[in-house]
Amino acid sequence: MTSSTVTLVTRDAIQRDAYAVIRVLTAALVASPLGGWLEPDPRRRPKSALDYIGPLVSQTIRAGIVRLAEQDGAVVGATLWSLHPCAGPVAANLDAVREVNHRRDRLDRFTEKRRPSQVRHQQLIYLGVHPERRGQGIGAHLLTSHHTVLNATGTPAYAVVADKGSRDMLARHGYTGTGRTEPLRGCARARAMWRPPDLAAKAAPSTLAHESRRDPASTTNRPTHKTARMGDTPC
Repeated sequence: MTSSTVTLVTRDAIQRDAYAVIRVLTAALVASPLGGWLEPDPRRRPKSALDYIGPLVSQTIRAGIVRLAEQDGAVVGATLWSLHPCAGPVAANLDAVREVNHRRDRLDRFTEKRRPSQVRHQQLIYLGVHPERRGQGIGAHLLTSHHTVLNATGTPAYAVVADKGSRDMLARHGYTGTGRTEPLRGCARARAMWRPPDLAAKAAPSTLAHESRRDPASTTNRPTHKTARMGDTPC
């Protein structure tokens, strides 16, 4: 008799994981509302998504925190986190479509305007799960596993989302909106969200058996960078 239980392993990413994380998050962005908003043309969307995700993942692995989820040795999802105060912006890909850059810049400005600048915090930059692995609780586990660390260290979390699905997901994990939503270029509306460290995450229980591997030093005294987006659909 065989078991159908799937083991989900979450751990901190290292540099050699960059390609796998970029591949998964690019696929997630292409299939997400944020990806459709950043690049309305579906023919150009895969390249625009890669132009955005590639530098973001590479710099976050170097200067922030990347938590990834693996099933059977394959990366199936990841979250990107930064610490505040930030060290500087992610370098833009000069080959990206100009309109895409305008939309990114608008979201960056909104993020910095709503950021609680006097409170040290971590920012959820992006959460993504491969489209073929959605609906399995992977995104929820990535959040709750990192929120455990934030609670233990007394660190609040900040995020900016641009679609209702992402807002609803973060609300289920203890985030609340700060201020009004703001219209962006196109039909998207940005919402800043905040999670105090003393709020327990209340996600739906996962059906996956899981393990968690963490370097205790990975969340302290690390430089980070400025960027502004968490825009995947519920995972």
